[in-house]
Amino acid sequence: MSSPRKSTDSKNSPERDLGEDLARLHCLQALFPDWTGDDVFLLRQMKDSIEESIRQQPDTPDTYEVFSELATCLRGSSGTSVPASYAFIRIDFSNRTWDPLFAQQEIARELKKHAGTEQIFLLVKNLRQALFPAAKYKTRLRESAYLEATRFIDELTRHWSTSSSRIHLLYL
Repeated sequence: MSSPRKSTDSKNSPERDLGEDLARLHCLQALFPDWTGDDVFLLRQMKDSIEESIRQQPDTPDTYEVFSELATCLRGSSGTSVPASYAFIRIDFSNRTWDPLFAQQEIARELKKHAGTEQIFLLVKNLRQALFPAAKYKTRLRESAYLEATRFIDELTRHWSTSSSRIHLLYL
């Protein structure tokens, strides 16, 4: 038996990859934990609805930033605020090179600000681009450097977060 409305495929847009789809789902989980709980079906339905709203506006690009803004607006228009037990931290390495001291300062500052928060979602974007701005190919050396940088961020996050916080790290 087929449904009258066909569901949309989240991979319609070729420029978006699985990592960005996961980031969108995690964003929704951080913003709407009281609405969805751990129900992935509801998260996907919300994600598809917001993406459809973006597609209906021809001048609006289908980017993560636009998606998260619309999701935040949806949360704000619901009359209830984001639960205090959730935090969403975005660290973007676009247009800069990798500097461990800068990363340490930024991550420590953000985690201190959200100390005691039950669930923290930390999104790290464009780390590979910051490490290798002109790189076109993956090599063993580059992959090793990338893994070392992610381990460094993992350790920083572990060190600067409180023991009662659950950290969700996602690298895009």
